[in-house]
Amino acid sequence: MKYILYTFILFLFSLQSACDKTSSPEKAKARAAAEGEAQKEVENKNLSQKSQAMESELASRNKFYSALEGEYEGTIKISNQSYKIKLIFARSIPAYNGERTRQLSEIETELNSLYFNTKIVQWHPADLSSAVGCQITGSRPNMETGIMTLSSTECSNFYQIYFSENQPDDKALSQQQTMDQAKIISYKVKNGSLDSIPFIMGQIQPANNAIKYTFYAKRIK
Repeated sequence: MKYILYTFILFLFSLQSACDKTSSPEKAKARAAAEGEAQKEVENKNLSQKSQAMESELASRNKFYSALEGEYEGTIKISNQSYKIKLIFARSIPAYNGERTRQLSEIETELNSLYFNTKIVQWHPADLSSAVGCQITGSRPNMETGIMTLSSTECSNFYQIYFSENQPDDKALSQQQTMDQAKIISYKVKNGSLDSIPFIMGQIQPANNAIKYTFYAKRIK
């Protein structure tokens, strides 16, 4: 009787062992699948967060660029002669207004492709046929300082543009005052208290002499 009982117990143990051996690969597969799903969920969450951050950055840039985009016209004095100057700032690509969730690569491409195409025209007000102009591609304003550099092999002059909220009536601002004002305007645009930049101050450095010429231009469009 004891022998039969002992044999039966051994049989149960061997059966359990066989079941464990059979189920171990299945458990391993299930565990690996669960870990894979968890890892995928983490990766998707990270991608989503990165995508949202990049979309937010792109929206901020478009808002900032929108405040500068348009036409500005002003006057430059060179050797006791007054000349007119017009600058037209146009974004390279329009802002995306769709509701579709975009891929990271799409957002990254748009961030890298967003800049200003700038057309500059100068002429003597008494002779419109005297107009000369050039176009500069790929310029980006500094969103912290409110300053933008315009330079191209197509243009013989070098331009430094400063954001401004008004045009001095009596005398030109000092360089530091100009920079401080540009920074303030930039801050106002970013925090939403200013939607459109009304004036710009510019410095022109010609290629053929060392004199810098200053001008103020008012938004006309």
